[in-house]
Amino acid sequence: MKWCEVSIQTSHEAVELISEIFTELGATGVVIEDPELINDYITSGKWDYTDIPIATETEVVTVKAYLSVNGELAGRLQTLENEVKLLADRGVNIAPGIISTSELADEDWSDTWKQYFHTEKPGERIVIKPSWETYESKDDEIVVELDPGAAFGTGTHATTSMCIRELEQLVKPGMKVFDIGTGSGILSIIAAKLGAENIQAVDYDESVLKIVQENIDQNHVTEKISVGQSDLMQNVSGKANLVIANIVADIIIRLFDQLDEHLEADGTLLTSGIIEDRIDDVLKVAEAHGYGVIRDLCGHGIGTEMHEDPNVPNYYDRRNDLRLEVGMVFAIEPMINMGTHETRQGDDHWIVYTKDGLPSAHFEKMVAITEDGPVVITTEPDHKRPV
Repeated sequence: MKWCEVSIQTSHEAVELISEIFTELGATGVVIEDPELINDYITSGKWDYTDIPIATETEVVTVKAYLSVNGELAGRLQTLENEVKLLADRGVNIAPGIISTSELADEDWSDTWKQYFHTEKPGERIVIKPSWETYESKDDEIVVELDPGAAFGTGTHATTSMCIRELEQLVKPGMKVFDIGTGSGILSIIAAKLGAENIQAVDYDESVLKIVQENIDQNHVTEKISVGQSDLMQNVSGKANLVIANIVADIIIRLFDQLDEHLEADGTLLTSGIIEDRIDDVLKVAEAHGYGVIRDLCGHGIGTEMHEDPNVPNYYDRRNDLRLEVGMVFAIEPMINMGTHETRQGDDHWIVYTKDGLPSAHFEKMVAITEDGPVVITTEPDHKRPV
């Protein structure tokens, strides 16, 4: 079946009247694109981040509806024009009143969307694959099967990927883990497959819990993970060795009030989803509660591990002015990921090595602070000696 998308540019005053006309013509619903409403959401503070610009022209609203392409379409479009003209004749402001149409094919969306989701390897060991693809695991790889659904989290988002890479380093056998704002349950599933035994996956949105449970069952980790509704850690029990919170800054800030009650003294909080403008806000609250940053990873989002002991040495602590000293090394691009690396001392500076002794492919360019000043270091896959 083909559909005709009919759009009318009109005023706020005429929106409801035009929507009613569409309904009488057989449309099962309408789409209203109101720039004023979008502006209200952007400025409300309810969104932690959006790249949608504030609209300067807010007087024109677009109303869309979809009508079947059949023998009755031409008559319906003529009726629409007549009814809109009648509104103008009755003194309703319909300006600009521009009507446009376009034809759309009715694709099989149940299969079409699958072209956007493929097997991914966001970490050193973790592989995320959709159910309709096959994948043979290699060496010590761990495969998680997850289909996109109504809940956030397929492993491809930058904040989730950073959490996955850190979980590969943090999770120990038998560990107790709380996953706050679990979304699709992906991080809980990965923690279970990495060896954690007692995992509580909670989310404020009760509607996602069915999806979480299905994903857990699909990955055969049901006995390790319990699922429930909770406002942050209100409904979790006991203390965890690791608390995961891949959410947004405002929620993470609230989380600190409950952290002492639910995190072991030597435990770790792994957070992500913090935009750059909110890093200082989170760090101030963390410091006020006695927590220090032990690792800070920068990508399209921010992933931070926090420990209750503020004396734990940091790789990069944004709270303090950075003092340049001989021996420091900085990754410039494309992102920072210290999670899988050892740091060894060279003749006059430090260089980051991967476990197999090769400079990391993650670090395309670094700056080392030497006795002679800053030195740019470039790394190549076959570079096997200290710079």
